[in-house]
Amino acid sequence: MAFTSLVLSFLLCSVPLAYVAGSLWPQRLARWQFGAALAALVAALLAVIGHLSVADAAVAPWLSSAPVSLVLLLLITVIGAVISRFSVHYLAGEPHERDYYQSLFATLAAASLAVISNHMLLLLAAWVAISLCLHRLLMFYPNRPRAALAAHKKFLLARVAELSLLAAVVLLYIEHGTWLIDEVLVAYSQAGLDELSHYEESAALLLALTALIKCAQLPVHGWLIQVVESPTPVSALLHAGIINLGGYLLILFAPLLSQALIAQWLILVVSGLTTLLAGLIMLTRVSVKVRLAWSTTAQMGLMLVECALGLYELALLHLVAHSCYKAYAFLNAGAAVEHYLYRQMAPSQTPGLGRWAVALSIALALVAIPFVLLAGHGPYSPWLLLTGMVALLLVQRSRDFAVPQLLSVVVLGAVLITTYSLQKSGASWLVAEVAVSANPIADLWFGLLVVLLFGGAWLLTYANDTVMGKRLWNAMFSGLYLDEWSTRVTLAIWPTHLPSPLNVKQLPQPFLSQEPLV
Repeated sequence: MAFTSLVLSFLLCSVPLAYVAGSLWPQRLARWQFGAALAALVAALLAVIGHLSVADAAVAPWLSSAPVSLVLLLLITVIGAVISRFSVHYLAGEPHERDYYQSLFATLAAASLAVISNHMLLLLAAWVAISLCLHRLLMFYPNRPRAALAAHKKFLLARVAELSLLAAVVLLYIEHGTWLIDEVLVAYSQAGLDELSHYEESAALLLALTALIKCAQLPVHGWLIQVVESPTPVSALLHAGIINLGGYLLILFAPLLSQALIAQWLILVVSGLTTLLAGLIMLTRVSVKVRLAWSTTAQMGLMLVECALGLYELALLHLVAHSCYKAYAFLNAGAAVEHYLYRQMAPSQTPGLGRWAVALSIALALVAIPFVLLAGHGPYSPWLLLTGMVALLLVQRSRDFAVPQLLSVVVLGAVLITTYSLQKSGASWLVAEVAVSANPIADLWFGLLVVLLFGGAWLLTYANDTVMGKRLWNAMFSGLYLDEWSTRVTLAIWPTHLPSPLNVKQLPQPFLSQEPLV
């Protein structure tokens, strides 16, 4: 099967090369996009055929044809094609349009190289390239102070994350004597919980820190909220693709992280609190793009918690679904404003206790079915989160619980749960089975955060005129001043000169000097 391996290696390499060519000749936009997507699709098909026929689907040692890598490679090409197509009309006539496409294709090239890398130094180099190319996109409007501040904070945090990743891969190289990721991970297939050395524990902790910074977890989240000043396609690329690479890093090194309790608890505490606070802060925001940005922070926190709980197949499903949703949400932000106004004009009704009890009973019955069929076992907190979401869906979609309306909502909930269960089972085929070392205390911790999240959301949505609701609203509206604190620290460590905003309302001097009319 040497010929198949050669073809597969060529196809994998052709995807980032097609994007590099696109950055050099952006006028042939459609051609390079089609070439990259076709190469990724054919590579995935070859790998699947090789897997089904038990053939040798090996590639070059520094490349990875693992199912997770191929899924993300396909995702990058699809998201990249959609964003570049949207940009054709969105940025038409911009003076720096060519520079935008060069940076966009360079970012896609680095991202595609990162997900197919089987060499730790190549992975690190791709991450650095992603950050540098993305910085140019974030500074597309250099005269906007908020955009410049966000890019400055993102630039510094990216360097910290890359230094953390560099230290992690060096420690793993010292421990195992190889730079190849698959050879490093083989050592953990039979390892026990107490067999990790100090180097391995430190490497796992540094990998967790890298993922937390890259996924914009509190308190270093402010740059992700402020980059909405950049063009909408750039926001879509960041929120639908680049921000998810922190989760991919944890999924990639799952065999190591699943045995490092300190790294797991670091993620559980930081990402769990981020999920809770960002989810509540989002409810106090009016701007659609800002709400989406806070939603991304919360969703990234939830994805990292799933990794810490050992649910790597669920984290992969979350990553793919979130990418597709956020790309659509940002590129369709204009229509979202109209939908939001319609919801605001619709008559609101606070659901009573009986309505919540009926919705919760139906949600429990719906969630119990896949839980039993899939032989559900710990951790249980994600099932609690799913039950709360289905109950919330029933309450919001059914006003009076009339039989026809209730039946339609129940069918919708059943379809969503069935789809989720099937996708979760399919994702488990893509992710290698990893022994879960999460303990019941971790499950109880996240379960408590889920209860607090729904309790806080109820206060902000249905009881915001009470004393407790007003206090919570004020605290969440301020964001607990975490970003202000982070910005002061960042500027104290590395000051920067921000551009002065243009005063477009200033009247011309000749007009100001005219005599007043009598």
